[in-house]
Amino acid sequence: MNSMSSKLDKSVNSQSLRQRSFIVVSLFFAIILLMFGLYEWTKNTVAIEQNGEEVVVQTHENSVQALFKSLGIEVSEHDYINPPLNTVVSDEMNVVYKEANQVTLIMNGEEERFYTTTDTVKDLLDEKGLNYHDQDQLSPNGEESIEDGLTITYTPAVELSLTYDGKEQSFWSSSATVADFLKEANVSVGEEDRVEPGLDQELHKGLAIQLVRVEKVTDVIEESTAYETIRQDDKELNQGVERIVEQGERGVQEIHYEVTYEDGEEVERELIKTEMVSEAKDRLVSVGTKAEEAKQYVAETQTANETIRSSSSVASQSEETKKEPEPKADTIQMSATAYSAECNGCSGITATGINLLDDRNKKVVAVDPSIIPLGTRVHVEGYGEAIAGDTGGAIKGNKIDLHVPTRDAAMQYGRKTVTVTILD
Repeated sequence: MNSMSSKLDKSVNSQSLRQRSFIVVSLFFAIILLMFGLYEWTKNTVAIEQNGEEVVVQTHENSVQALFKSLGIEVSEHDYINPPLNTVVSDEMNVVYKEANQVTLIMNGEEERFYTTTDTVKDLLDEKGLNYHDQDQLSPNGEESIEDGLTITYTPAVELSLTYDGKEQSFWSSSATVADFLKEANVSVGEEDRVEPGLDQELHKGLAIQLVRVEKVTDVIEESTAYETIRQDDKELNQGVERIVEQGERGVQEIHYEVTYEDGEEVERELIKTEMVSEAKDRLVSVGTKAEEAKQYVAETQTANETIRSSSSVASQSEETKKEPEPKADTIQMSATAYSAECNGCSGITATGINLLDDRNKKVVAVDPSIIPLGTRVHVEGYGEAIAGDTGGAIKGNKIDLHVPTRDAAMQYGRKTVTVTILD
């Protein structure tokens, strides 16, 4: 009896112990689950945008720097992080992280290497404060994405002006030289044209380019040449009597000039050659050498443009001696001005090829060849004997222009009315 009771007591005690152990274990796991739930429940939710991609994490880290370290994100000093690393983490926080890329920028031949977190080439130029124009040279283009190790070549355009063919225009250009710019602008340059500054000039802001159209042409002027007067003794003629045996005849020559025009205006005239078309024929005059008799009659004499023949006869002592009057040389009243070889645009070479620069005191006059033929010897009142060896655009009709040594002398001469005598 006692033995049975003892066994029963032991059985009851063992069952009670198992129940207590189960309760204890259950409570332990309940506490663990509760604590884990509380741990997870107290985590902060953070959205991280990394290089354009977003990820959401739960964390108990107390700073952005600790959060990045827990995620294995290595941050450099050039990277973009917002908010900063020392910011305290809070629930529903948004963090933006951009990893910096190293790029090389070559601008106007100079190279610069740096880090950037911009997205495109155009964004990078904006970040550098460079105002991009459509005329700029940029490679790769502005929409290209930035990648680590990218090399960008950029040549900014400059504003300049071009004057040509009577107009002035403004341009933007990123060309290296004036020659490159003119090719880019589709402006043709002739072989004789002049470009200022030169074609090799590098472009810079505010550069003024002038294209001068140069044309060279040959101008041929036909002029008459003077003839010589040859006098020969004639013993059959009385002394003092002259007879024209052969009339003189003027020659014809062609004077070739190379004329240079710049933008349509003549700036230079250079004598190239003189060609004789027909030679002048000398005038032949017989000069009497026969001793004068008791009574002399003048038979013949001469003028510049015609032969005057007169006959004389010896009559009886009762007849009177008859004699033709000797004609006087032609004279013209003309309006006279003066010029010098120093004038602007003057070459110093006259229309007949006389070089006034070699002899500043040479007596040469500019005439209208329809009034006084070139090559004629004349006498100008107050100036002296001269050769009609030049022409002038303003010398028309009864006008004459006298060559003097200096410009000052020409200015002082002014305008006068003079008597001009045709000598031959």
